[in-house]
Amino acid sequence: MNAKRLRAYTGAAVLLLLAATLLMAAGCGGGSKDITGVYKLEAGEDFTVTLTLKEGGNATYSLTEGAGLPVTYKVEGDTVTLVGADGQTIPAATFTIVDEGLKDPTGNLYEKQ
Repeated sequence: MNAKRLRAYTGAAVLLLLAATLLMAAGCGGGSKDITGVYKLEAGEDFTVTLTLKEGGNATYSLTEGAGLPVTYKVEGDTVTLVGADGQTIPAATFTIVDEGLKDPTGNLYEKQ
């Protein structure tokens, strides 16, 4: 293989690698939404659930006006999952990110405040 052909193959490989990297970056958070903030679910006349997502993956989950349960969260694609102090995913605490806020597995909407 001559030097000219080798440079052409090398240049094509570099361009393919660059294109693949850019596509992965666009799909892995390049257009992700800022999900930090306060989300509320009005579950009844006198019952409110509040989920506060903070920077760095920390969160607080509160029922009505009581003290909040400190948790952490992780985001994967359009899913937010709450994780307890023991490092385990909290059952039924997986939310789907939607335009209005977060939806839990039963379809309840936690509206972003």
